[in-house]
Amino acid sequence: MKSDCKQVRQLLPHYVQGLCSEEERRAVEEHVRGCEECRELLDAMEANEVELTDDPPAARKKASPKKRRRRRIFALVTAVALVFTTAAVTLVYNPNLYYQYLYWGDRMHITLTVDGLSPSFPTDECLKLSYLYVGEDTTTYSAVKNYDWIYPIPGTFDASTLDWVPLELESHLESDSLTTGFPGGQPGYYILKIEVTPSLYNSLHPGLSTQEPELGRVYVFDFYNANGWDTWKMDLDLKTSFSTDGYRTMLARRMRCLTQPVSANEQWHYYHG
Repeated sequence: MKSDCKQVRQLLPHYVQGLCSEEERRAVEEHVRGCEECRELLDAMEANEVELTDDPPAARKKASPKKRRRRRIFALVTAVALVFTTAAVTLVYNPNLYYQYLYWGDRMHITLTVDGLSPSFPTDECLKLSYLYVGEDTTTYSAVKNYDWIYPIPGTFDASTLDWVPLELESHLESDSLTTGFPGGQPGYYILKIEVTPSLYNSLHPGLSTQEPELGRVYVFDFYNANGWDTWKMDLDLKTSFSTDGYRTMLARRMRCLTQPVSANEQWHYYHG
């Protein structure tokens, strides 16, 4: 039996690699059916847990559990490092993926620049921003867009009764700007409303105007979020001018979709009031 085991163990590396003759293969298979020790050695060779060598003592030398554990840990660490490296390279060369799948903040960012902004500027009294999510309801979308905010016709559609969500403005005096944002993470139409109250001009230019206008100005802008995950940036620049007829406001808008290629929306568009 011992002599048979020695001969069979010398054949095992060739058997695992398919290099045995038909006669040798049958001899190995017949032997391991009755020899548990040789069967375990064959299983270890097939599982790559021992070296495939013609030297029987070396073949019987199995890797220790501690060494096998270190190998598994090394393989796991290598795999994790590879995943993170691949993700980092992907985000560097395709940053849109960050906004589409990894960004969890607001999807709509608004920066409103006001010339002459000061620490005492009463933002809440002069400017009111709110937004409305219309979704795919083109009827409501069209009605809001065509609504006359300054001189509404009594008894007709009233856009002010819809569920507008007010936005809180944060002041950044070092850049004469105010910022805000909202989620905007659903596909469909969004409408932004900017209400400029009559007190804006006197707040920016105290004492210059002796007559405060009766009506303010309302600007309404819309954008269509096709994918839901798109992230937008809207830059607004508000300026004022004064003449014998009173004061006027001019609002310039520039929109950018951070998750889509460059488009004409990145140009400035001017709206007078």
